Amino acid sequence: MTSNVTLHLTDELYQKSQAWATLSGRPLESFLAETIEVSLLPFDSLAANAQAWSDHQLTNALANEHPGPDDARLSALLKLQREAEITAEQMQEHGQRMTSYQRNLLI
Repeated sequence: MTSNVTLHLTDELYQKSQAWATLSGRPLESFLAETIEVSLLPFDSLAANAQAWSDHQLTNALANEHPGPDDARLSALLKLQREAEITAEQMQEHGQRMTSYQRNLLI
């Protein structure tokens, strides 16, 4: 099941999103839907437990940093992305690392 949603994006965000969608070979709508879905993944495990947490515990969970040696590589890929110097291969790696990061963020 899907629902239609209208988003109002700044021109800059629209242009960036369109560029990444084009780079990934996907329609903008599909790219944005996946981006939103991946962004919300960490909250799935949080939602199940968050009601019983104190404000301090919740704040700590949301502020959790990505540990381990992959952090440096992800940071480098994010820097390339910000500077619009990322290749298609690096963009794919970036997507995989971000998905992994977001899935493991609250574990």
